Parts: sequence; C-alpha cells; structure tokens
Amino acid sequence: MKHVPQTTAWKRRAKFAHALLVYHRRQAARQLRKYEQADGVPLDAATKRTARQYAGDVLGSPIYAPWLYVFAKLRGHFKEGWIPLDFFELIVIRHVNRSLRTLAHPKTFFRRVFPHDAIPDVAYVLRGVLHDVHFQPVEPAQALQTVFEGIDEVVIKDDGSGRGEAIKVMTTRDLDVEALVRDHPNAVVQRRIRDHPALRLFEDANGTRLRLMTTLTPGYRPEVRAGFVSFPKAGWAYSAAGFNALVVMDANRSTLVRSFGVPKPLHRDEVRIAGDSMVGAAFPAFEEAVRLVTSLHAEVPHLGVIGWDVMIDEEAQPWVIEWNVGVPGILQTEAITGPNFMNLGWHDLRWHPDLDG
Repeated sequence: MKHVPQTTAWKRRAKFAHALLVYHRRQAARQLRKYEQADGVPLDAATKRTARQYAGDVLGSPIYAPWLYVFAKLRGHFKEGWIPLDFFELIVIRHVNRSLRTLAHPKTFFRRVFPHDAIPDVAYVLRGVLHDVHFQPVEPAQALQTVFEGIDEVVIKDDGSGRGEAIKVMTTRDLDVEALVRDHPNAVVQRRIRDHPALRLFEDANGTRLRLMTTLTPGYRPEVRAGFVSFPKAGWAYSAAGFNALVVMDANRSTLVRSFGVPKPLHRDEVRIAGDSMVGAAFPAFEEAVRLVTSLHAEVPHLGVIGWDVMIDEEAQPWVIEWNVGVPGILQTEAITGPNFMNLGWHDLRWHPDLDG
C-alpha cells in the first residue's frame, strides 16, 4: 500500500476503524459464548488456530479471526473463503459501495432511485409536507381521495429507522393525515402487503420478509449470493428485530435450510419451533423475487452489493419494501451457506483511509 501522510483526517479515520474492529471483536465474543452455551461445547483450539492463520494469510491480519470462530461454531467446522462481518463492513462495503453506502438510509428516497411499481410506496412526508409517489405536494384534506384511494391499510416508516423500528400499521379509515404529517415529518407510507399463505407461521402475524443480497460480478451482472427469511412472532404485524425466527436460505435451491431462534426470551420456544418447521420448505415466488431484485440492481451499477427486503403477497407477487447498501447482514448466511462471495476479488481488498472519505 502506498504511503499516506498521517494528516488529522487520516488519524480520525484510523481511530474510527480501530473502534469498529474493537466493537466487532466484542460482538463476536458474545455471539460465540451464546452458541457455545447453547450446546455446552466450546470451539476447539485447533479450529481457532486455523481461523487465525486464514485471517492473517488471506485477509491480511489475524484481527479478523473472531467472527470466523462464530462461523465455525455455527457450521460445525471451518471453511476457507469466508468473509467475516468486520472485514465486510470495514473494507468490502467501503470499497464496493464507497460514498453511496448511505444512499438507502432515507426511506423516502427509495422510489426516487427505483421508480418501480413493485415498490409499495403510496406517499411521502418530506419536511412536514405530504407528497404523492411522483413527489408532488398533496393537500392533507385531499389525501384520502387521492393518494390513499382504494387502499385499506398502510404502513408508516420514519426516515432513518431500521430493524423493524418506528413502524406503524393503520387502516386508512383511522388515518388522520394532519397527525401523520405532524408526527412523522419525514416518512414513507406504503400499502400494507399481506403474506402469502405458505409464509404464515401464526394466523395473527404478518410481515414475513425475505432478505436477498445481490452482488455485482466482475462482468457487471448482478447475482443473488445469499438470503434469509424473517418470520414475525404471533400477534405482530411485521417482522421486528429481536422478535422473529430467522431461517437461512439456500439461494441456489430456493429452500430454507436452518432456523435460528429469537435472541430475546419472549416467546422464544414458540417462534423457534415454528421456524424449525419451515426448514426444507421451498420459498414461494422465489425465482420471481430473484428476477426482480437483480433487474433493479442492474439499474445502479454504481453499487457492488445491495441487500433487498422482499415480501410475497397473497397472489404470489413479490414486493420490494426496503433496500440496504450500508451493512446488509451476512452472519448466518455466510456461516451456513457460505462462502458466498468467492470470485469477486473481495479477499484481496485492504483498508485505506480514503475509503471513509
């Protein structure tokens, strides 16, 4: 790597990189303890040595070994070719998505990038002003007869929210548009998608979400490399962080291969057992979902990796409800179905202070 003068900006970025690595080391240690305590079997020393050797030889430093320990514990053995979470976040994303890695943070910007009908947006609140899907201002008094006409239920998501946070589900008959623009000054309003019958673990739950990760290959052709499914627990209107059963998908076969219970104790056994019941099942409309997200990714070759959240409705139609270009999750998918990112040149990437510019 070329010499870089240690300017104030350089030192600030190096300090950030170090802090991120420390954070990941602690998170990986917690995860490893959790999985070791679950079955009472600690990860053996030989596997740890192999992981450290691989991290040093292939990824440039043994500092990236802790997440590889977690992967090996989940998989049952070590696999060469893995990309650990810290290397993915600190190096890969910053190389392949660069300054655009925050592009998906404002949810109201999604349809501006992708003006497609497969995105269920029906309205936006921007700086306290209601807009239609063409980003034209709408008077609140006219909204129920215009942007919400023919729509029974909506989902309201604040800009910058994530992991199932700051979401409201409402019927349009209960929708107070004046309160909407006052209480949610920057938000997207989407039509509510009802789950396909095959994706309902509980009768009173809705919001099963398929996360597909697309990567841009060296030939500039988007491919789905990994996927998982989040099922909401009973009584929930959507899949929220900490309250879902996560099932890893074999993206090559469109089947669900392994379930992970919720990290919090609330209804843990109920959700875990329900998630386990889906292992081996085929995901409905999977091929249609793959075609949809890869065609969308092809429209923005500026980005090397995108995570897509897809719902399948009652008529087996896929809808893309969100996207992520910052830190799409790869923990369980990389551990169970990986390595998923071979032949992309990612293993040869290294940190450089300009990546944070």
